[in-house]
Amino acid sequence: MAANKRIAFATCSSCPDLAKDDSTLAAALVAAGHQVEAAAWDDISIDWGRYDAVIIRSTWNYHLHPQAFLHWLRRLESYPLQVANPVDILEWNMDKSYLADLRHLDVPLPPTLFLDNHNNACLDSIFQDTGWQKAVIKPCISATAHNTWITTPTTAAPDAARLRQLLHTGKYMIQEFMDEVESDGEYSLIFFGQQYSHAVKKTAKKGDFRVQEQFGGHSRPSRPGPSIIRQATAILDKAVPFTSTPRLLYARVDGVMHKKIFTLMELELVEPSLFINGNTLAIQQFAYFFNSSFTAAAIC
Repeated sequence: MAANKRIAFATCSSCPDLAKDDSTLAAALVAAGHQVEAAAWDDISIDWGRYDAVIIRSTWNYHLHPQAFLHWLRRLESYPLQVANPVDILEWNMDKSYLADLRHLDVPLPPTLFLDNHNNACLDSIFQDTGWQKAVIKPCISATAHNTWITTPTTAAPDAARLRQLLHTGKYMIQEFMDEVESDGEYSLIFFGQQYSHAVKKTAKKGDFRVQEQFGGHSRPSRPGPSIIRQATAILDKAVPFTSTPRLLYARVDGVMHKKIFTLMELELVEPSLFINGNTLAIQQFAYFFNSSFTAAAIC
């Protein structure tokens, strides 16, 4: 095991300190002999070449500055350091167009259309052509339900006007709404080293569809059945085959049970909340994989 590595947990200038869960993960790496500190990705004064590894964690504003974030990631590749997750994976996962790639791999997904900034976005026609009764609109590069909302045939006209304005700022997607998000909730399965660790189930407050805590949603520990774990694992393995070196340090697979099939909502590989919540086994699993695999790859 390679010890005494200098590690940056990448944060952002608006929230420069370690998040609560990340503090526990950092403490586990310190206990293993590493030096860990928070470093904001958008702080131009930081010398990233001083680190042996950069772990992307609470870069929560990257979706507001995607080109700057991408430029920063590519700059990290110029240094003799390891990045978790690997930069090519981060770049692919930043844009929700990755869902189109997964669709070609037969990953179960909600029906989805992608709209570029030249699209006139006639929602009336989309509803007529698809037969959808409810859909969600979101940016292809987004986080925390930013500029994300529900549309229906009755609100299509004003929603289309709003969408056309937003398309000037970047690509958007429209996705058939999965009723299970409201009726049953959404599973988040967390993986370290592409091995399943633990899960939570997220539910929205009554009358909302957003499961994030800042919108009144809440999460609770969950024990999904073996079938859900197998399906989520298969999705992750299709998206990022084990031939990747090093493998993913962390991943979160979000989905709902739709017609008895685990249907992917998001594959979170950039800076997902990992719902550690003092889970000692999960903390140990994170540290074990980093120490045994990630740092080993760094010295190969």
